Amino acid sequence: TDIAARWGGEEFLILCPETPRAGAESVAEKIRSAIASYDFGLAESITASLGVTAYAGGEDPQSFIKRVDDAVYHAKAAGRNTVTNA
Repeated sequence: TDIAARWGGEEFLILCPETPRAGAESVAEKIRSAIASYDFGLAESITASLGVTAYAGGEDPQSFIKRVDDAVYHAKAAGRNTVTNA
């Protein structure tokens, strides 16, 4: 039931409608760790900054996306290669 999609540029969304927040955080951490440890054959390392949030009942889609987008930018500001939640 999970859906992965390119949101734009270097941003992707993974929607996990059957997964509680703690499970989504675990999925995000596994993705972050896999990217950070993978040998892409480049001189520089590749990392990912991920944001996690849970849908609040009755919330409009724009508010939901804004909260997760804010979490991603918080992860980047916190030094990158991390998972934060909103």
